[in-house]
Amino acid sequence: MLHLKIPGMLTMNPEGGKIVRAAAVSPVVEAGNVYLPHWSIAPWIHDFIVECAAFSNCANDDQVDAMTLAVIRLMNRRVQIFV
Repeated sequence: MLHLKIPGMLTMNPEGGKIVRAAAVSPVVEAGNVYLPHWSIAPWIHDFIVECAAFSNCANDDQVDAMTLAVIRLMNRRVQIFV
């Protein structure tokens, strides 16, 4: 629905469940390949980290799922080389 109202919105049909997607990106996160902004420019980051730490045993996990979808999308992105 939103892609009809917001220009540039990309639709995505996630595969598996939230836990499966989180497991798929955890090596990327654990390797230090995901940058989180400093709390001084992103005051929400503390709550995000708390949610990540409690993931799968917490009531709210939408931010974690959105992050996993973003990391999966970036991992699958085709790299274009311009010569």
